Amino acid sequence: MIMEAEGSMGGSSVPSSPQLGASTLLRRAVSATTANVVRQQMGDLEEPGFVYQPMFGEDVRSKVNQLVRLLSQAWQALDIERQVHGPQESVSWWGRLGTFLGAWGPQDEALELRRTLSYLQSATNDLCHLFKLQLPSISSLGSTTLDCPLTRSEPGRDVADSRDLSFLQRSVQRVARQRPCNVGYQGNPDTQPIRSYEITFLVRILHALSCYLNDKYGPVMQALYQGDSFSGHLARQLLCPPTTYQRVTKTGGDRAPVRETIRLPPRVCLRPLAQKQGLGFLGFLLFFAYTWGYSPLLVAFLGLVWFALLTFARATVSWGLRGFSWSSVSSSLREHLHS
Repeated sequence: MIMEAEGSMGGSSVPSSPQLGASTLLRRAVSATTANVVRQQMGDLEEPGFVYQPMFGEDVRSKVNQLVRLLSQAWQALDIERQVHGPQESVSWWGRLGTFLGAWGPQDEALELRRTLSYLQSATNDLCHLFKLQLPSISSLGSTTLDCPLTRSEPGRDVADSRDLSFLQRSVQRVARQRPCNVGYQGNPDTQPIRSYEITFLVRILHALSCYLNDKYGPVMQALYQGDSFSGHLARQLLCPPTTYQRVTKTGGDRAPVRETIRLPPRVCLRPLAQKQGLGFLGFLLFFAYTWGYSPLLVAFLGLVWFALLTFARATVSWGLRGFSWSSVSSSLREHLHS
C-alpha cells in the first residue's frame, strides 16, 4: 500500500521490475484525484514546509542495502567464530546443575550465539523482501569482510573516526560504545516480569496465593503492621512494607499518557520462594541430610524452627530498641564528661 501511495504521488520511488504482473501495474495507475487527496491528507497532518521523503526511494534503498551488507558481514563473522570454537563438550551433571541455579556457562554462550545468527538472518531476509533487494552472496562479502568494522579488531585505532566508513557503520560503532543505561521497573513491584533465576510456574502459583491472602486478611495485616506492640514488630519482619508506584495509562493519539500514583499497603509476597538459588540450596541440604541418615522432614522442620527463631530475635531487638535514640545517649555522655 505504501508503494502504491508513493507511486500515485508521482514519485519514482517504486522500483520497476519486469516480473510485475498486469494486475500490479493496474493497481499502480491511480488517478490524479486520488494523488491530490493523499497530498492533502499529508499536508493536514504535517507542519508547513514538510517535504515527504519516500520510504522506497533510491536514497532509502541505498542505505538499507548498506545495512543489509552490514548484517550479512556480522552474520558471517559470528558464523566463523562459531566454526572456530566448534561444538562444546558435553556438560557434566554439575555443570547442568550450575546452569539451572543461574550460572552462565559455555552452553548458554553457544545458545546465545545461535540465537543471534538466527535473528541476523531473519532481519536480512525481511529487509530484502520488503525493499525488493537481492541477498548479498558470500563471494561479494569476501573482499570486504576483513575490512568491516564489525570484524576488524586493530589495537589503538578508533574505527568511528575513519573517513572511509559510511554513516550506518559509524552509527553502529557509536551505539556499541555507549554505556548501558540504568533501566528499572517502575510498575507494580509484585507483578514484575519473571526473571531468568525464577521458576515460571512457581511464580504464578505463589503470586495467586499471595493475592488470595492479601484479599482475605489485608485489613488484619495492615492493622498489625501499623501497631507498636511486639506483634507489630513481628509483622514488619514478615510482610512487605507499604510502597507507591506510578501506573501509566496510554490514551493514544497526541495526548500524554495518564500517570496515577498507586499505594500498596503492607502485604504478603511469597515470590522469593520461587528463586532457583534458594530451591537449589534446599535440595542440596535435603540430599546431604538423607545421605547422612537424617530424615528430610526433620531437616525441613529444623529449618522452619531456625527461621522462626531468627525472625523472633530480630523482632525482639526491634521492639526492645523502639524507644532507643542515639542522640539521647550522646547527650547523656556529653553531660557526664562535662560533670
